[in-house]
Amino acid sequence: MQEYKFPSRYDGYLLATALIWGSGFPVAKFIYRELSPLAFLAVRDSFAVAAVWVLVWLRGAREPWRPLARTEFWKLLGWGVVGNAFAPLL
Repeated sequence: MQEYKFPSRYDGYLLATALIWGSGFPVAKFIYRELSPLAFLAVRDSFAVAAVWVLVWLRGAREPWRPLARTEFWKLLGWGVVGNAFAPLL
């Protein structure tokens, strides 16, 4: 078993994640003055989709793409609607 050394690169990843996640709330509060919550979500999610596509392209897909089953599609769509519709209400 490998010995844990503090700080490791994973500690840096956790810190970066906490900073990005934590800064999202003040940024959203500031942006809501200029954009409606729905417009903000549309812009934010568009950037997220673009970032994921770039990461997939850079790393290369490890598994072949497969189409979603109909039940998987509806579950993902439902959770996406719930997550995006109710997040601004919190």
